[in-house]
This record gives sequence, structure tokens and C-alpha cells, in this order.
Amino acid sequence: MSNKTLITAQTDAVAADINTQFKVTADVPVTISSTLLAGAEQVDFTYSGDGGTTFTTATVFSTSSPLVLTASAAQVQIVGEGIYRVAKDATVGACAVDASPFIQ
Repeated sequence: MSNKTLITAQTDAVAADINTQFKVTADVPVTISSTLLAGAEQVDFTYSGDGGTTFTTATVFSTSSPLVLTASAAQVQIVGEGIYRVAKDATVGACAVDASPFIQ
């Protein structure tokens, strides 16, 4: 297992796709962090429980609200087993998104 940059530092919006995908297993939580988010900018998560065939909005288990990274909450640890993807809004600063550890 290693760390991986899912989205390189950039200001452009980036859509969720196979290039921003990471896996979470039952015994290895993954920490996702972003840099330089400001204001209302955010990173969104989608989730697949069927091996990557279909993706839906990932939610916070305790609140059922969408799972996002924001300027005030720029890091999250994901413990729900499955395949996830991230998408990034256009940002004022060059924002990156990283996964640690990264499981393919």
C-alpha cells in the first residue's frame, strides 16, 4: 500500500472517473485530504458497492448527508468498504486531492 495523488494540484474542475478512483477494504480505512480549498469550493465523493459498475453519491453514515471535503473540513477518513471516486470543483488556488493509503 502506498499514498497516491488522485487529483494533481490544479484550478480546473475535475470529474469523478476511473482516474480518481480508490478502494476501501474492511480492515484498512483510507484518509482523503485536499489542499487549498476556499469559500464554497468542495470535493465530492461517489461510491460503488457493486465492484465499480454503478456509482451514487457517497454519504456520511451518521447523518445521511453527502460526503464532501470543504475549506473547513479538508480531510476525512473513510471506513465504509467499497470503491470511491472524487470530483473537484473549479478552485481559485491549485487544489490537490490525495489518498493515504492507496489501494487499487
